[in-house]
Amino acid sequence: MRIDIIDENNFVLFIIDKKIIPDLEEEEISEYLKKVFLKIKDKYNIDIYGYYNVTIFLDNNYGMIIKLNHEDEYISYYDKQIEMKIVIADTEIFYKIENINMLSNEILKLGELYLYKDELHFRLVKDISFMELGHLIENSRILYESTSEIKENGEIIEIRWENETSCCFSW
Repeated sequence: MRIDIIDENNFVLFIIDKKIIPDLEEEEISEYLKKVFLKIKDKYNIDIYGYYNVTIFLDNNYGMIIKLNHEDEYISYYDKQIEMKIVIADTEIFYKIENINMLSNEILKLGELYLYKDELHFRLVKDISFMELGHLIENSRILYESTSEIKENGEIIEIRWENETSCCFSW
């Protein structure tokens, strides 16, 4: 788990765990989040209480990305309680690629490349191993909001495989 703290009231959790994705009900998600909050409190000494707008981005290959926005206006009648409004976002995770040469051919075979606003973006379409996912994450920036624009308006870059170890791109 990785935490990006935006400010004192807003942060993003990156949880790489494919096992938690299938058929999650809202009550299960709420209980799962409460366990995650306790881990955050224990490990990072961050107290999470009050009312949060929670947006969850689910991905079968990645796991989940959880965006938490604390509502300052909320008045709690119980000290140190957590309340949440949970929204599951209908979006796909993309990976912004700075240097395509840093990705292995094995990873490139598992997805599609898009050119959008003069930037390369990668979308997984096949299962990826944990090690390959780590390599992809290390060599990209994860995009999880407004990614439908990339898919709808981006140009798919054709990857032509000359042999097992060599490819070229065209657009």
